Amino acid sequence: MKHLIQNQLSTELLKALDWMQANPQSVAMQSLRECARRADLAPTTLTRLSKALGFESYADLKKSYQDDWSLDKSFSVRNEALQTQAKHSDDWFEQLSFSQHAHTACVSALNSPSSLSKAAQAVLKAKTIYVFGLRASHGIAFHLQYSLNLLLPNVVLVQDIGGTLLDQIARIDKQDILISISQSPYTTQTIQLTEQAARQGATIVALTDGASSPLALYAKYVLCFSAQSNSYFQSMVGLLAFVELFLETVAVTAGEAALIHFRTRQAQLADQNAYWTDSSKK
Repeated sequence: MKHLIQNQLSTELLKALDWMQANPQSVAMQSLRECARRADLAPTTLTRLSKALGFESYADLKKSYQDDWSLDKSFSVRNEALQTQAKHSDDWFEQLSFSQHAHTACVSALNSPSSLSKAAQAVLKAKTIYVFGLRASHGIAFHLQYSLNLLLPNVVLVQDIGGTLLDQIARIDKQDILISISQSPYTTQTIQLTEQAARQGATIVALTDGASSPLALYAKYVLCFSAQSNSYFQSMVGLLAFVELFLETVAVTAGEAALIHFRTRQAQLADQNAYWTDSSKK
């Protein structure tokens, strides 16, 4: 690209292009103003460069970098690029911290209180609440199931113990809810078994990284988080932040029955000496 247009660009725009090509992760992840600051350029310079390169706006140029930095590239290619960047500067550390904060902030922007409330109400009406996540999403699924189980007695974690994953999905029916969790790159089994549960009549709540996710095809409730990362793998920070928000929504919606169940579980945990206290030493 640079070779084709270098005779058409001013010195300032060439400087901007050089910086963007050397820092593709920054362009994909950071704001216009932050990129301009890092490149020691005026924000308007990046806007003018976008137009010169044939884009309608800087946002369109940024989107092209995000697409290039997608998980269509293998994890090893992404990791190699990250290592190369780290050899030249410590920007990767700041970029990671920035993106983690951004993922947390995106949770409330991507999900309205109304959408969260409707999903929470559906969960509370279900005969059984199944929570399903495989590979990287499994740990978050466990956390969601464990925490929901403090409030409600009918929460089940779907897991492939003894090769029974298909058997567990086969039990789900139209009175149940399946909370299905996945993000790019989507685990094939998660998509296929979520589709199966939907065919069986279950209500699907999808926790995923966007409305274009294949999980959204089968979900009545699509709740989103941001997962784009400059690292070699997608970020889990947004998903964890979302799960905490969803748990709070269920807690405030659940009413007195949940409080009674919670008090019972707390008493059981206390009787079992589940958590360390000063008296545990005796």
